[in-house]
Amino acid sequence: MNFYDMLGVNRDATKEEIKSAYKSLVKKYHPDVNKGVDIDIIKNLNEAKEILLDDVKRREYDLTLNILNDSKEFSKYKSETYTYRKQEHNTRYKDVYVTRWQFFISYLSNSVDNFLKKVIKSFLVVLIYLIFLIIKFSLYLFIYICFLMQEVIDFFAGLLVLVGVLSFFNISNSSQNGYVFIISAIFIYLIKLFILSGSVNIFRLLNSTYDKLLVWLLVKSF
Repeated sequence: MNFYDMLGVNRDATKEEIKSAYKSLVKKYHPDVNKGVDIDIIKNLNEAKEILLDDVKRREYDLTLNILNDSKEFSKYKSETYTYRKQEHNTRYKDVYVTRWQFFISYLSNSVDNFLKKVIKSFLVVLIYLIFLIIKFSLYLFIYICFLMQEVIDFFAGLLVLVGVLSFFNISNSSQNGYVFIISAIFIYLIKLFILSGSVNIFRLLNSTYDKLLVWLLVKSF
């Protein structure tokens, strides 16, 4: 969970929005309100706010997030993968970094919400987790198959282009068939390029969406 997700703000959030989000979280966890609060969660929130409100530190942190965002799920080079760069990010900010489950446990232990709210929110957290787990597993399987079969995909796309070109010279067929084959080949290749070689990491987007949803559900909802 990055600092923006922890505070429940977007990356382009203004300083006022960051301060406002921080105050909302502190109301849930502040020791003056809840005597049994875990001081670590307050410390993590304070350090996250400090980094995001400092222009220099925020630029440095955004740079690490950009490197993480430009990662790939599968690559021949380990240093390009999302998993490797995520570990680097977590190691660099290990004193501040909070996992989503640490955040959830802190909510259960320290939040001022009543018992019924905690039960309902816990049920929703588990439900959302299962939904995201199914989506991630399905995508991972699909992407992994594409990664293993990328040479087959290239061959198939090339074959479609060849058939499309040949169809232009086949008098008995309409030239429209050739365009269909070529456009299909380009579409297949672009999908492969997006999934395997593109800078947009589907799993990063899913994780970020889940983190934002978790913070909203536990802190900003009912």
